Amino acid sequence: MRYPLLVLSVVATALLGGCSSRFALLRQQTEAVPEANRAYIIGSYAIDCAPRESGCSQAFNSISTFYRAVDNHDAGDRLSISSGSMFGGDTVPDFIRPDRRDKGIHFCVPLPAGKYSIYSYDFYNYAGGGSGYSFRKDNYFNLPFTLAAGEVAYLGTLKVTTSVGENFFGMKMAAPGVLMLSSSPVDGVAAALQKCPESVRGRPVRDASLRVADAATPFVRADPKP
Repeated sequence: MRYPLLVLSVVATALLGGCSSRFALLRQQTEAVPEANRAYIIGSYAIDCAPRESGCSQAFNSISTFYRAVDNHDAGDRLSISSGSMFGGDTVPDFIRPDRRDKGIHFCVPLPAGKYSIYSYDFYNYAGGGSGYSFRKDNYFNLPFTLAAGEVAYLGTLKVTTSVGENFFGMKMAAPGVLMLSSSPVDGVAAALQKCPESVRGRPVRDASLRVADAATPFVRADPKP
């Protein structure tokens, strides 16, 4: 498959600092909403990894999936799993599944009510000043979800895969994969709710599992092993 991805070369410290300011607007908007009116998205976020005695190593230091408000593209955030950062803050996985060669986290994220879109994912390594893969803006996709005030919406499991490619010298190297979707409300909701504030855990949960058909892109697929 030919990926509409662009190789990046940036300084790691600059990238990390940019992310903090980039996501500040949505977080500020969320903090301004009274607690009772904040909506929450819950679910699981996973990535491919290679099982080891000490855990499960990922092909890229940071693998992230991005979402934003439909009416204001400056208001966005991400789900991310990171490892090997010199600044600390490595992600501690909630689960490792050696049989599926993946690991992940459960999430519970507060947001203002509104319409949102998952539109991109990227892969980043820290070594050598930083490099990785991300979508060009003209290839962003649209995987929508909508939130009502105060509700808890279960999005399912989002899993970003990796693959193996070759460099200019024919040497094998880690390469981008796709975003896989699946849904297991019976088990997934209970696990994700444990990441929510205690006051939120008793709220009704709406099954808003993301659908591959809504994205209309070959880079979002159904997980064959949900």
